[in-house]
Amino acid sequence: MKFYQKNWFIILLLILFFPLGLFLMWKYTKWNKTTKWIITAVIVIIAVIGVLTDDSQEKDKPTIQQTENEQESKKESKPIEERKPKKIEKTKESVPKEVKQDVIQEDDEPDVKTIKQHLMNQLTFAHIDYVDYSPSERIAIVDLTINDKNTDKNDRRNAKEATAQTVYALKETGLNINSADVHIIFVDKDNSKSELLSTKWDKEIIDAIHKKDVDSMPNNLELYAEDYWEKADKLK
Repeated sequence: MKFYQKNWFIILLLILFFPLGLFLMWKYTKWNKTTKWIITAVIVIIAVIGVLTDDSQEKDKPTIQQTENEQESKKESKPIEERKPKKIEKTKESVPKEVKQDVIQEDDEPDVKTIKQHLMNQLTFAHIDYVDYSPSERIAIVDLTINDKNTDKNDRRNAKEATAQTVYALKETGLNINSADVHIIFVDKDNSKSELLSTKWDKEIIDAIHKKDVDSMPNNLELYAEDYWEKADKLK
């Protein structure tokens, strides 16, 4: 008897390569037909279950490219109006009655001093009004003021450019900020103040912004911000 006709070899093939094992079992073994049919049925059922399981896992597993495309599609197709959240709530202390100067106070916390210094390096016309930072939660709050005395640009562009400059300044601090609220307050000739723009920024955008983005981001600021609110009747 040749080796491939022996029971041990046929059983081994049934385990390792069942198509050939089934062929040899039916051709050379002396097992009764009932045993052969039971073995055949079990092997076929196991094979079918294995194929169906693999196909299901492949279909359910999205590729990285598909995930990125879906996220980009959602971001681009969502109307701007639907992206606008409710106005970010602020305490009265975050909008002081008097417009503060862009100076670092001696009693400022070290992280607040760092944020103010980087803001002063980046801002072209807006003034620092209020800065706060929570080291434990890594959350920053920045209030800026703009007025109609030092620029000939419109209020909307001024507010958005100041916001983009602030986000970049926060990244440059190296504080690994998780979240930031940025508020732009307009001060008119009568020293009357009104909030023009309020945005919230997540860590992903803060970490990803580059210097070159500061000029282009104001064109589509609402698409980058996690939360976005603007006083449409005031912004020109």
